[in-house]
Amino acid sequence: VAFDDSGKSFYYRTRNPELKVRDMVYDPVGYKYEKKIGQIVSMKNYKGSKAPYPLERTKHILGKVED
Repeated sequence: VAFDDSGKSFYYRTRNPELKVRDMVYDPVGYKYEKKIGQIVSMKNYKGSKAPYPLERTKHILGKVED
């Protein structure tokens, strides 16, 4: 998920099969879990230890921004 045009993106988890690249989503950000809107820029499936970031520290997408 990216939050601006800087090109920097962050890993988030989801179990929502309807989400896709370019969707705008609500995400918890920072240690205070501030709710922000970001855009999905890439989606990949990882299994357990192959994930690029520890699963227990990867936050979940809160939901899709509806039009």
